[in-house]
Amino acid sequence: MLPVALTPAASPAELEAIQAATAASIAVAWPDRTADLTRFAPALRDRFAALPLAEFQELRLAELWLAWAAADGDPDATALVDAEFIRPLVGVLRRTGLLPDQIEDALQEIRVRLLVGDGRPRLLDYAGRADLRAWMRTVAVRMAIDLQRKRRDAPADDDELLELPALGD
Repeated sequence: MLPVALTPAASPAELEAIQAATAASIAVAWPDRTADLTRFAPALRDRFAALPLAEFQELRLAELWLAWAAADGDPDATALVDAEFIRPLVGVLRRTGLLPDQIEDALQEIRVRLLVGDGRPRLLDYAGRADLRAWMRTVAVRMAIDLQRKRRDAPADDDELLELPALGD
């Protein structure tokens, strides 16, 4: 049974309840995966200490664990995130109008931002309140918009500049 409220001073029994709930959620989402939850449960407790229990019970614990584990460097979790959540973004990126080489660049940038970040992997921002795939689609669309903006704002190459009429012509 889950604790009535999460607090930073949760008892070992409460942490075990969090681990059990997460393990059950993972078993449903990825039956062939096992997860070491000994570090995840305290991190989860610390992050959501002020969250009312009813809201905590609505969290997508399996996806939250996966995001946390991948951001924490777990190679199996990282591979799963890449295979099930990042690679399928190709279609989303294609629909934004990116060219094939831009799509590969965008996927690599998404991997870097989510799994490495700028000192902090962005996957740690995932709060487990929405579907991880939807959250990732949002990241991909924003990345595509940024890439298109950069391309539009990039200076022209030398050949394009030579084709422009000279001032005073």
